[in-house]
Amino acid sequence: GCAGGTGTAAAGAAATAYAVVPDGAQATTGLLAPDGILGVLPGRDDRSVTVLYVEKQKDYFTSTSQPGACDVPYATLAAIGEGKNKAPLYGNNEDLATVRTATTADGIHFTDHGPVTGLGDNTDASATATRFVSPSGTVVRNPDGTLGLFYGAGNCYDGDSDGFHYIGYATSTDGVTWKIVNGFTNPLLSVDTAFPQTSPELYYSGRIYGPQVVLGKDGKTATMVFAGYRTPKPLPKPGTVLGTDPNAPYTVGAGDLATYRTILTVPLTTK
Repeated sequence: GCAGGTGTAAAGAAATAYAVVPDGAQATTGLLAPDGILGVLPGRDDRSVTVLYVEKQKDYFTSTSQPGACDVPYATLAAIGEGKNKAPLYGNNEDLATVRTATTADGIHFTDHGPVTGLGDNTDASATATRFVSPSGTVVRNPDGTLGLFYGAGNCYDGDSDGFHYIGYATSTDGVTWKIVNGFTNPLLSVDTAFPQTSPELYYSGRIYGPQVVLGKDGKTATMVFAGYRTPKPLPKPGTVLGTDPNAPYTVGAGDLATYRTILTVPLTTK
């Protein structure tokens, strides 16, 4: 057997990865293949709330030749620790993610109201397309009454559907039709897989996502808390060489604590 912590485990004993679900806990109903809640919108009445959530259809695409599938070369994905040198997908992500709305009066039973528009295109395979939206963000009510959404997103070139390439901002008047204000070409924050060696950028050079925003009392400032990884692929093996800049490769060190999740904050101001 093996010993550690406050007890021992017999040889062959099963390991428990997660805590037991408490008695009485209920599973939600009505959400379509939910990957997570993106944000909470004002309710449609005074008895309910409306949520933005991400529907994720796993393994939706089966080949890079399928319409709308990612078709990034293996060598490009391998530079950031993704990709497999074999058909049919060569490490391209095959999930289909869709941002939708749903209402609930009790947090358990939901009614889906369909996809939203304007938050990218989940079948666009181009390098600057918002294809995947992360299921963790913040919806705020702006002083002018419009809604603002702080979100994380990604593209085919990330090799992953978790949506961690940049943190952006979008606006809406109804929570259904959105317009991206800060996207791939002008993000609030973005990864840099050329791997800058300076702090604090090194802590989110590989992944950035999960923006949680608190507005200031003046309505013009805010504080954003977010998560970052040093590398695109969590916990790469020491000695792995990564980077999209051939003149400045990054070799993962055995004691590099920045390869896993770090929580950071940044102040925001209105333009």
